[in-house]
Amino acid sequence: MPSALQKRSTAWAVLILCALLALFGMGGVKLRAAYKVVANQYEQRVDPEFAARAEAAQNILKLADKLNESNTEELENALDSFDAAEGPARSTADLEVEKAVNDLSESLKEKAQNANKRELLSHQLAEFESRGRIAQYELEEYNQNAEKFNQKLKSFPASVIRLVWNIEKLEYCV
Repeated sequence: MPSALQKRSTAWAVLILCALLALFGMGGVKLRAAYKVVANQYEQRVDPEFAARAEAAQNILKLADKLNESNTEELENALDSFDAAEGPARSTADLEVEKAVNDLSESLKEKAQNANKRELLSHQLAEFESRGRIAQYELEEYNQNAEKFNQKLKSFPASVIRLVWNIEKLEYCV
């Protein structure tokens, strides 16, 4: 054994250094993995529901065009904002789309004289609302998991590990 390691103080220093490296190394890997699990939950479960809801809103917009509805600017702008938004900011943009669809739907119901168009409008509105309920459920689950993760970041040693590994808090959705 090298003579430096035969000294008790050097051995303790090496032991402490190894323990710290293990703590920060493994802790960082675990914390990063936990971050990715929750972030992926948003990308894989919440965002697709928002996308399907936006598609239903686009279909409502197309139907408005067929019904010669001219008051579609609010929905068009809301969908543009939704398309430009990324990540959890899409939940706020989705609220704008919902308001625009609700405002437009009354006018469309009055203009849909044909039974087929009424049925098509009813189907698209039901699809839009259904996707909204599913998205809301997924958002609540995501927010709960993001809250748990963010609380974990406040505890020791995670609060120090996150600084070393540059791990950010997760955003919440509205």
